[in-house]
Amino acid sequence: MVQTVIVNGPLRRGQLTPAWALIGLTAPREALREDAARCVANHLCEALTRPDRPPEGQLPLPL
Repeated sequence: MVQTVIVNGPLRRGQLTPAWALIGLTAPREALREDAARCVANHLCEALTRPDRPPEGQLPLPL
């Protein structure tokens, strides 16, 4: 099993899925394809479930 370590903190909205996972979806080895699919699915779940917060240091504007 391939494990991904995020060293820069949590993923933020707009960040891309790790490139190895996108390439790994077409790998000849089934185990690598499964790990890549799991990584892409985790990335999508995190992107859809995290609250939408402005970046640190950005002033909030009233709507």
